[in-house]
Amino acid sequence: MTYADKVLIVRKNKESFFGDVSILDKELLEKLYNVPINLIETENGKFCIPDYKEVRRDYVLE
Repeated sequence: MTYADKVLIVRKNKESFFGDVSILDKELLEKLYNVPINLIETENGKFCIPDYKEVRRDYVLE
C-alpha cells in the first residue's frame, strides 16, 4: 500500500468506463471518506480506493 499526496480520481458510471474526473488532494479525500485513504496498486498499474473508484498512476501529481 502507498499514499499519494494528490491524485486524479476516476469515477466509473454507466455511460463511460472512466466517468467524471475530479482532482482532489489526499486530505480532502480523507475528509470525504472520514477515514485515512489507502491507495492499493493493481496489476494494471492503477491505484484503487474505496467505492469502485480508480486512480491512474500516470496522473498522480508531484
